[in-house]
Amino acid sequence: MIHATFSISYLGTFSIDFQKKENNMIEYTSFSNFNYDNFLNKFKIDKSINLTFPYSSHEIENIFNHVAEMILIHLGKPNLIETIRYCLKEIVMNASKANTKRLYFKKQNLNIDNSVDYEYGMKNFQVNVFTNFSDYESDHSKEGYYINIDYQVIDQIFQICTHNNSVISEIEMKRIEERLHHADQFKNMEDVMLHGFDQTEGAGFGLIIAILMLRKFGLDEKSLHFNKTNSETQVCLKIPLNLLSKEQGQKIAKEITAKIEKMPQFPESIIRLQSEVNNPNADFHSIAEIIKTDTSLTTEILRLANSPIYMPKRKIEDIEKAVTIIGLKGINNLVLNFGAQQIFTEYFDKEIVQKVMEHNYFVALYAAQIAREK
Repeated sequence: MIHATFSISYLGTFSIDFQKKENNMIEYTSFSNFNYDNFLNKFKIDKSINLTFPYSSHEIENIFNHVAEMILIHLGKPNLIETIRYCLKEIVMNASKANTKRLYFKKQNLNIDNSVDYEYGMKNFQVNVFTNFSDYESDHSKEGYYINIDYQVIDQIFQICTHNNSVISEIEMKRIEERLHHADQFKNMEDVMLHGFDQTEGAGFGLIIAILMLRKFGLDEKSLHFNKTNSETQVCLKIPLNLLSKEQGQKIAKEITAKIEKMPQFPESIIRLQSEVNNPNADFHSIAEIIKTDTSLTTEILRLANSPIYMPKRKIEDIEKAVTIIGLKGINNLVLNFGAQQIFTEYFDKEIVQKVMEHNYFVALYAAQIAREK
């Protein structure tokens, strides 16, 4: 008999007994005198820690959720605590239920992979098991069932993976896929509550609510990864560490807006050129004369006129000829790009600004070409 005593300041003290077979190689986590600080220090060093237990309960749920909370605070993501706690609870509860389901079906002499047996067994599963769970507690460890939670950071992704040694059946996977499909259709809890679900395995709200909560942070069901091996079912929740909260996004947006407001206007030559391009009485000569007053702009326009985009038969050296080839619309677009680039390079790295501007220009150019083809 393994006797585990939990002592947590805000939870009080409680005890759980785990019974384990002598020849069972599974090592359940010892929660006796569980030290959260030591656990967190191990995570800081290894970037990975794990817990293993035979089944979930309210007491164990408090343990694994508090571990997740500590890690999120350490990673600077306290805003994710509520969402992660709910998602983790849902994932672990389903893993524990899957293990218990195997015990129940075995006692009822039912084949969980047989659709007829499955439907028959699930009719009374919840009532028979969870109202008399004490009848099944010790069987989890006797039969070698486990749930493992692995918290780790890999390539700036914080992931929490649960493993349980009940291989998910095709019937169970189909039900999960149905829930994920429904989740894609719901926008809020009201939509969820108005939809009727098969009650044999619970209302099915848990997974859907978890996905709705993830959406608040720009995530969705793609953050949940389901996998199975010959001996396990694995579910991973993956959270990018560069994920921004709504408040952080708003703060960055305000900072960007403030910087934009402080940025100077376009140079005088650019403003004059914009005005002339938009003048219905303007001609190539008048526009070329304004361009000549800005050496950098002259160089840029000649470079563009001689680029593969226009493929001139001869090298263009005359600015008025270049304006004729590019056209007034092309000149106007180039002027806006050139003016913005001059301003941005005063605030940001010149090489990065140039790459971004060139990328934007060619994307717009190709998009226009595609539109013309259609």
